[in-house]
Formats: sequence, C-alpha cells, structure tokens
Amino acid sequence: MMLIKMMTSSFAKPASLEEYRETVKRRRAPLLAGAAAGALIVVLGLAAVPVVCAGMEQVYFLSGLLTGMGSAIAAVSLLAVVKLNRQLRDEQALKNARLEELDERNQAIQKTACTATLVAAMVALIAAVVVFAFVDMAVFRVLYICMLGLMLLYVVVLLVCRRMM
Repeated sequence: MMLIKMMTSSFAKPASLEEYRETVKRRRAPLLAGAAAGALIVVLGLAAVPVVCAGMEQVYFLSGLLTGMGSAIAAVSLLAVVKLNRQLRDEQALKNARLEELDERNQAIQKTACTATLVAAMVALIAAVVVFAFVDMAVFRVLYICMLGLMLLYVVVLLVCRRMM
C-alpha cells in the first residue's frame, strides 16, 4: 500500500479534498490488480505446480509456498481496497488521511525508509553474490542478474522521478 501511495501522491500534491478523493479512487485499480495477481498465484500453487513439477522432491513445499504467498497478496490488497472505500464514504476519515499524507514529517520518514531499505538490499545482495561466487555458480548467476536488475531499476526510477519533479 505504501508503494502505491507514494506512486500516486509523491508527484502530484492534491490541493483540495476533491482532488485527494480522486487520488484515492485511482489507488483502487492497482490494488485490485494485486488481488487478481494473488489469486492467479494461488491457482498456480494449487493446480499448475503439482502437475508441472510432479516428479520433483519438493512439490508440496512449492505448492504451499505459492498458495500462501498468493493468499497473502490477495488478502492484503483486498483489505487495502476496503480501507480506501471506507475513507471515500467518511468525509472526516478522508480529511484525516489527506492531512497525514501531506505531512512533511511522514514524507521524510517514508523517503528515509525507502532509501535505507534499498541500501540494505543492495549490500545484502552484493554480499550474497560474493559468497556464492565461491559456493555455487548457478546461484551466483541468478543473484548477479538480480543485483544488476535492481541497479537498473534504481536508475530508471531515479530518472523518472527527476523528470516528474
């Protein structure tokens, strides 16, 4: 929810309550897409994995992992949609959410948390790449590609943010 909130509010500060109401309405679509993606992951976990991976040793683990992940994603997304719908119906809740979101202290905390998370993820990924370079080349390659992908994603997001601000 925080990521969707940042994507829909960081670049356009709603001046009035009606503009904020429209911003909140726009947040429902990505959340509903997340719920649909979660449901799809559940279906994959229940139906596709047992069929495709029938000979694998850990088929039940993989099936349970996907089913649990998909259920969690769908549930969190749907709960967020319910919360947004409640805000849209209650004028006071909408005003409080707008004030909280526009609070500069909260925005600074979110930016600091995002930056710290990115730095920690990159450090952990680099450490894992170095360790697995000596342990298992297949895992090393996957981690290396993930590390490069994360760096590329950072550069793309940085360029987009610079253009929009």
